[in-house]
Amino acid sequence: MVHTDKVQHIVAIDFGTSSTFISTCPVDRLIPSTIKGILPKKSEGGIETAILYRAGKEPLIGSMATEEWGNIRRIKNKDYRLNVHFKPEISTSVEARQAAIDFMSQILFLATKNYTPLSPEQNKIYFGVPSEADDRFQDAIRDIALKAGFGKISLIHEPIGALLYHLSRRDITASDAQKGVLVIDYGGGTCDFSFLKKAAIIASW
Repeated sequence: MVHTDKVQHIVAIDFGTSSTFISTCPVDRLIPSTIKGILPKKSEGGIETAILYRAGKEPLIGSMATEEWGNIRRIKNKDYRLNVHFKPEISTSVEARQAAIDFMSQILFLATKNYTPLSPEQNKIYFGVPSEADDRFQDAIRDIALKAGFGKISLIHEPIGALLYHLSRRDITASDAQKGVLVIDYGGGTCDFSFLKKAAIIASW
């Protein structure tokens, strides 16, 4: 339960295979907005889910990582390592989970550095998960968030988050949502289908 006297905003993180999106919403109104400006440049919308490790330096994330990777002479920079598309393996691969922890840590660090604080101490943090995510995957998300500095987060199934977003935009009426809605999540890594009725997931594939 969110205590409105302590929590300022809801912060929702869509940790995707190709891109990661972060939104915020007041605790008392369903008015979500995308957080921008976490990266110093080219951070319109989402952040590429990518991290570039550099020996002796802070890692780079997002477009900064992929651009640097494209510009460097990798023959002379063997200590550079680019990790992308690691989300699907976070529950089975130690390397993928560490990449996710480092990626999320950098998001939190850069948000503060560029005056876009996510403030886990003041905000309620949610991470989206696929509707078919098993307990092992969900535990991996919680572990990643905790070790990255987000504290103890809550999870929300991504189709429900999508439905709430479109309800807030009045793309669909509440009465239609009660009858039944097919949510199609056409992502960069997977395409998920979920049938929702009365804001509950009836089936997903």
